[in-house]
Amino acid sequence: LSKTRRQLRTAREQALTDLESIRRRLALAMHHAPIGMALVGLDGSFLDVNPALCHIVRYSPEELAGLTFQDITHPDDLASDLDLLQQLLTGEITNYRMDKRYIRKDGTTVWVELQVSLVRHGDGTPEHFVSQIVDIDDRLEEYASLSFKAHHDPLTGLVNRSGLLAALHRLDMANSDGTHPFAVIYCDIDGFKLVNDRAGH
Repeated sequence: LSKTRRQLRTAREQALTDLESIRRRLALAMHHAPIGMALVGLDGSFLDVNPALCHIVRYSPEELAGLTFQDITHPDDLASDLDLLQQLLTGEITNYRMDKRYIRKDGTTVWVELQVSLVRHGDGTPEHFVSQIVDIDDRLEEYASLSFKAHHDPLTGLVNRSGLLAALHRLDMANSDGTHPFAVIYCDIDGFKLVNDRAGH
């Protein structure tokens, strides 16, 4: 009996050691992750954050500990975020992804790609959320620049043929039920061909 107790004690101690090792590795992985990561309480409080997230929102870990994600989420994006969280809690979805804005400490906004999953206790009740956050400001800025170039003349900045057709399409879609009629006026400039031939289109 004494030998069996010793074996059980040894096995329990080994299991605790293994669990502590796993926790330590997870903590290190989170701390060194190149993207923002956070453990978020069911009330929205920040339980743990990594340096990458602090860099994105410009808050220190101590400052975030006194805030909730609701406090730093742009008001226009909050309702969608909360709705998805509720679906997560009820089990309708297992995770979600959305683009949203955070309000940084200095008051500026930053666009991020947010991915959230829910961790549950052994009995299935919700424990906390795991959030992964990627700064996409540069990506959106590049997209906006490419979109502008695709629809505007590089010399004058005026809308080009592609931009005109896109605008007409939007107007046509808005008037699909006939309640928003519109007109198009076409104006030409006499003798402008000479300018085009000399200076280029």
